[in-house]
Amino acid sequence: MGARRVVEGTHGGFIADSRQFPVVGVRWSGRLEELALVDAFGEWLSEFIVRLEAERRVAVLVIDVREASRPTAAFRRELTRTRAGQRERLDRWIIRDIVVTENVLMRRVLRTLQWVTPWVHISPVGALEEGFELAEGLLRERGEADLELFPSALFGEPGRGV
Repeated sequence: MGARRVVEGTHGGFIADSRQFPVVGVRWSGRLEELALVDAFGEWLSEFIVRLEAERRVAVLVIDVREASRPTAAFRRELTRTRAGQRERLDRWIIRDIVVTENVLMRRVLRTLQWVTPWVHISPVGALEEGFELAEGLLRERGEADLELFPSALFGEPGRGV
């Protein structure tokens, strides 16, 4: 599996970037309406879980949705179904999904979701740097040391660590 996967649809897409493993970034962008994007994400997620199982390591997903419009209902349902289909494996290997959104209402909705469904391991944050700080803390709690994380280098952006 490559360290970086780019999937583009007609109006939206995602980048999955594991170059700073065990922190893994997923950036959704554009209009999220094509179910083929969910299929591609599910394929990437399955491959990624196999990697985690083989290496017997945990990871944190930093999911950046700042460049995406609100997904369609069908897209959300299919994405939820995709994630739910792998829930047992995800719960074992993914410590947390950290969702980066500047939308305050969305962060409130995600916090409420976490409160109502505590088995959903989501932490909403307002900035990528905040997400990386949280990810680093969660990984240190699990014994990962000497992490050198560079949020500015994620998703192919210029910065240190690329």
